[in-house]
Amino acid sequence: MLYNWNGNIVQKVSFTHNNRSFKYGDGLFESMRVFNGKIFNRVAHENRLEKSLSVFKLNLEKPISRVFDEVEDLLVKNDVSKGGFARLMLYRDAQGGYTPSNNKSAYLIECSKCNNNQFELQEKPIKTVFFTEHKKPCSKLSNIKSNNVLLYVLASIHAKELSADDAILLNEKGNVIESTNANLFVVKEGKLYTPPLADGPLDGTLRNVILQCFEVKERSVSIEDYEVADEVFLTNAHGIRLVKEGVKAKEIIKHLNSLI
Repeated sequence: MLYNWNGNIVQKVSFTHNNRSFKYGDGLFESMRVFNGKIFNRVAHENRLEKSLSVFKLNLEKPISRVFDEVEDLLVKNDVSKGGFARLMLYRDAQGGYTPSNNKSAYLIECSKCNNNQFELQEKPIKTVFFTEHKKPCSKLSNIKSNNVLLYVLASIHAKELSADDAILLNEKGNVIESTNANLFVVKEGKLYTPPLADGPLDGTLRNVILQCFEVKERSVSIEDYEVADEVFLTNAHGIRLVKEGVKAKEIIKHLNSLI
């Protein structure tokens, strides 16, 4: 497997203990689904990365579009010609403690093959549990795919301890916002809802596609809303996972596959 490290194709990557992502979680990443050797929904990933770099005060010394060109070039070099995944990690390449010596960013790109070259639904709904020990704050930092994912790790451990497939996170107001690795949608009386970004969920790229292509109301979702919903599903780069089965998720995944 080949990697792209700061624009150079390499077979091995080694970080020192002074790497700021390792020491402080000072970085962010993009997880991308690949179909037919190309990044799905690429523009949304580029736009999200641009916003994230601004919030993190990170400087990228080349156009964002060029970095995503490098992602697709790496897919070719690793023979990912059909389905696959790609991950772009950026971190502050600087010395210093909490105050960095500069805001220059370095990056690493990796990719892998996947047997599926389209989105697919699993056969059975997954089991979820609520994670209430720690709450997610309502802030712009909560919308970013940061390298600091301790909250998601703890929630995933909680789900595993209870033999569940995933955990549902709450924000500081007690509203349902997302799972450990996905955005959340609920259907009630034929209407589709998802938590607004102001409530603290990740600004998901597949979430954005659904908001653009379907009639969705962004509003706070309570635990009761989640429990009495007619349909519940989760979305991320892997696609859609059913929590409570219904027709809307099937309709959406059919449309997503038409965009490939």
